[in-house]
Amino acid sequence: MAGLFALLFTRLLGRVKGAILALVGIMLYTLLVGAGPSVVRAALMGGLALLASVHRPVGVEQAEHGWGANVGGGGEKNTKEKRK
Repeated sequence: MAGLFALLFTRLLGRVKGAILALVGIMLYTLLVGAGPSVVRAALMGGLALLASVHRPVGVEQAEHGWGANVGGGGEKNTKEKRK
């Protein structure tokens, strides 16, 4: 639900205003379904991920792509070395 709220509201209202409204929506949905421990945990994780996506320092995307390439073990070089 957090992703759905974030997608909908950030597209309609912009990144910051949409994120605020998405956080309010996440809180209301959490209360609506009963606020069980797993629901509260999911709401917290979704809210934190939403806040992290709004507050991105410059250059984070490039760092993420570099990290993903390193972790993926990808590249022609590694596959040739493994074959030997």
